[in-house]
Amino acid sequence: MNRDSKIIPAKETPAFGHRVNQLMERYLDTGQGRAPLQEIMELDDLNFLYFVSLFRKFRKGSQVKDVALFDGKTQKSQPTVYSTANAPDAVFSQVPWIAWSALKEKESLYCEKAKQTLLWVQKMQAGTGSSLLRTDYLSEIFGRPAENIRLGAKGTDLFVEITGPKGLERVSLAEVQMLQLINDVRRGDWGGVIFHNVVGPETKGSVNRIWSKPTLIDPHFTYRELVDRTPYLSYFGESFQSHLPTIDSEGKLSYGRQAPGGHGLFGVSAIRAACHKELRPERGEHALVSVISNGEDLSTTPDPLMVGWMIENEIPIVMVTTTKTPIDTKGGQIAVEVTESGDEYLTIVERAQAEVSGQLELFESLGLRSTDREAFFNTNMALFNYSVLENKIPKIVDEMGESAFLDILSPTLIKNTKTQFETDEKEHAYIQLEGAMGSVLLNLDRYWREHFNEPLVYLINVEVEQRTQFFSPLKSAFDFLMQFHSDRFVFDAAEMRVKNRSKFGPPLIDLKGSEDDPSFYSHLHNVMRSFLGVRIVDLTELRVTGKILATQVELRGSVEVHHEGEGVLDLSQINDPLITEEAGLKVFENLKVLSSADGVHLSQIK
Repeated sequence: MNRDSKIIPAKETPAFGHRVNQLMERYLDTGQGRAPLQEIMELDDLNFLYFVSLFRKFRKGSQVKDVALFDGKTQKSQPTVYSTANAPDAVFSQVPWIAWSALKEKESLYCEKAKQTLLWVQKMQAGTGSSLLRTDYLSEIFGRPAENIRLGAKGTDLFVEITGPKGLERVSLAEVQMLQLINDVRRGDWGGVIFHNVVGPETKGSVNRIWSKPTLIDPHFTYRELVDRTPYLSYFGESFQSHLPTIDSEGKLSYGRQAPGGHGLFGVSAIRAACHKELRPERGEHALVSVISNGEDLSTTPDPLMVGWMIENEIPIVMVTTTKTPIDTKGGQIAVEVTESGDEYLTIVERAQAEVSGQLELFESLGLRSTDREAFFNTNMALFNYSVLENKIPKIVDEMGESAFLDILSPTLIKNTKTQFETDEKEHAYIQLEGAMGSVLLNLDRYWREHFNEPLVYLINVEVEQRTQFFSPLKSAFDFLMQFHSDRFVFDAAEMRVKNRSKFGPPLIDLKGSEDDPSFYSHLHNVMRSFLGVRIVDLTELRVTGKILATQVELRGSVEVHHEGEGVLDLSQINDPLITEEAGLKVFENLKVLSSADGVHLSQIK
């Protein structure tokens, strides 16, 4: 079929877009016509209300605001925010937080509380994870052409090998998450576990197929059958993240490009569940705590200490943070905003805001200087105590109405501009309306502080030493290799968790491909070929430019490799007095390697 005869889906036609814009304008201006608008957009209540709240903010011109980071000396003309790293003591004292290690002081009490709690688990698996390119890797593993590989969530198409009743089996990370929770509740950690799928159009099928698989525990039963017949396990259904219309160059809603609206959706979902009994599981005499976290990360389940502390102290919402390290310089940081009237609120400062205010260097260094406190880095794990929330949130919603409440609750608007070439062979720009879960929770917390003079959101900060117990994301191909195919981590099949074997914090990894293939290390099959077999348990920093082979070497401390020539530089073939050898492997420890037309030169990094 040639380009001129392309069949255009109904939603991409100008007539359809015009109709949607008409209905949306009517609904926003008069509050009338919700039913036909929601029907034509084909959105459930959650996705519809979430999108309308984002679009309303777009029409008002709302977006991430400019701020100035407190630099220890002066305050700027913009609103000033204080990082936890350098806030004055009086400001920092207003942050409602506790260190994870402090929870150990009442371990027996908190563990006993957790045993009386139902843990409602919502792992976010609504997207395929575009930053980890793995189609070619899966093609090689399964022996199928790349065009026949259909990606699901990272947790459903990436896997570990586990010995089960039928021998060695490939078990997806999403299935491992389920086995982990089943093991935990059997051990007595929880009063019960409630499973809840969080999926999108591209992942719904792959996630649901797991429920029809024979279990690794007993192949006579599928996971659905096992859960249905086990008293302390249950399944509560799914949340579906729809792809939403975007904004075209004329500021109108368009279906020429559709995209999800960010994980702010799930924060809104969690709070709405406090208002609508049918949106949350029955808890009976138990406490009910929900966790929403990244779906491919095997470490994003709270432990009994966290949950028991929430129950004992009647904490409504917890955001789990971790102490910032050098690998976290690009992510958002918890801070305190102080208004002109002296009111203080928790907020998240993003890298983009620091760039606008000309404070990028300060932003990246906060928490890493010798004079700083810890900077709190958001892990995207949030806990919700419905035993408390169900008595707080509904009263507010009843007073103001759900629409007004969602305007408070909806996340700070992120306008993400994307371009694409279309059938007219021209590049068209679209704005994706997005929001983050953290801003949903902190927007609600701000309202609560203003009206009730108390926080609604608390922080549990996990120290660097325990970080990987609760935060081991798979953001890159190297992360997958490091966690499941290196000596730095070991997969414990008894607990269905990865265990960190290193005495150091997470290593700083910066891999850049060659000039002719800059995205080389974004592909999982390239990383596996380049590093499978490398020893990195004592690695603290690795910077690579160019294609290298490091499969039969050990990297320690800080290592830099710059290969400017063609082809692949094999580190195991380099001979130099600065390289030591142990157990038959060449050891590169605190070394800089420069490979150019002049040869290979090594120098010590001090």
